[in-house]
This record gives sequence, structure tokens and C-alpha cells, in this order.
Amino acid sequence: MESQLGQPGFWDDAEAAQKVVSQVKSIKWVVDSLEKVSSRIDDLEVLCQLADEENDQATMDEVLKEYHSLEKEVSRLELQGLLSSEYDQLNCFF
Repeated sequence: MESQLGQPGFWDDAEAAQKVVSQVKSIKWVVDSLEKVSSRIDDLEVLCQLADEENDQATMDEVLKEYHSLEKEVSRLELQGLLSSEYDQLNCFF
């Protein structure tokens, strides 16, 4: 989709171009968010191994704190996933 953005004539149909740009932004946000969480999980695994090897309670407490933070972030991403249908980005009036 990103390669479409640079194609000659892509911006000739502004409405279609805007839809593609919106989709690219949405997909990039998801991918970037998942990469950040994945990186934090990798870091947490290393920290957990270090805490276990050193038998360090302070580091293990830090591991638990980061684990709970990651749990919240994953829950937030799951909710975002549930609210990502075609019309969820539009305003709603009651």
C-alpha cells in the first residue's frame, strides 16, 4: 500500500487516495504498537533471567511491575483492535 502513495496519478482521485492513506496510517499504528510490545517482552525476559540467576528480589519486583504494565498495554491494544471497524473512527452524536 505504501508503494501506491508514490505512484504517478495516485493523488488524482483525492477520495480514494485519502482512504489508502488512512488505511496505511492505521496499519502502521498497529504494527508499530505490536513491535514496541514485542520489544518490551524481550527485554522483560532478559531482566527476568537476570533476576533469577542473581536471586535478586529488587529486580524481580521490577519484573513484576513491568509485567503488569505490559498486561495493561496488551489489553489496551486488544480494545483498540475491537474498535477498528470501518466506522469506528467517525464521530457519534446522541
